Amino acid sequence: MPMPPPYNRRTGHWHRWLMGAGVALILAAFALLGLSFSGMVGDDDTSFPVPTVGLSLSDASTSTGFTLAPEGERLRELLGARPTPEPAPDAPPPSPVIPPARLVIPKIGVEAPVVTVGVDGEGVMESPAGPFEVGWYDFSAQPGSGGNAVFSGHVDYRNVGPAVFWDLRELVSGDLVEVLLADGTAYQYVVTSSVSYDAGDAPITEIVGPTAKDTVTLITCAGIFNGQVRQYSHRLVVRAERL
Repeated sequence: MPMPPPYNRRTGHWHRWLMGAGVALILAAFALLGLSFSGMVGDDDTSFPVPTVGLSLSDASTSTGFTLAPEGERLRELLGARPTPEPAPDAPPPSPVIPPARLVIPKIGVEAPVVTVGVDGEGVMESPAGPFEVGWYDFSAQPGSGGNAVFSGHVDYRNVGPAVFWDLRELVSGDLVEVLLADGTAYQYVVTSSVSYDAGDAPITEIVGPTAKDTVTLITCAGIFNGQVRQYSHRLVVRAERL
């Protein structure tokens, strides 16, 4: 059967098959470049992933945090990784660390389990293994203890699409974040800032280091996804302070 002409003189419209072919060519071009529509950066470097399911390319190997190695010594000082002094003979035993169990963000429908993560042998902050769990960094403060509790989660996930922190970019000052510990204790925080940083040029010590107030820091990916190195160009950092 002969193909219809690309332009219909009777209706004055291009045939739908030609439009479909154009879309297919655009998608193929993005696949060859190793890019995902889920991370387009605007002129101000503060744009965030665009909702697109099926082109999500990040996975467990994608870093949701930062590389700490270049300033490792400084970070160890800031995070208090020093030898623990001997307690006084009559001092009470230190309180056990009770890890967070769930993270709840009502505005964006997040009610996710929390897993404990740390830093790998190359000085990179570990990432949660799955798309719908949030990682709490064991080098950061325990929620409710008065310091900076740092969490991260994936923005999207290969063969899944949008992940736990897909809508994190929608949070604004005043939005609620709740952390539930393993013993059932709950702490509530209110969002105070949301900033996108270039992953290679971010003020890491300010982001993951100690804070004067009881704080929660939430980190996820943003910007352009590079398929060759399987990493996003930016990190979105949302900070909230305890009510």
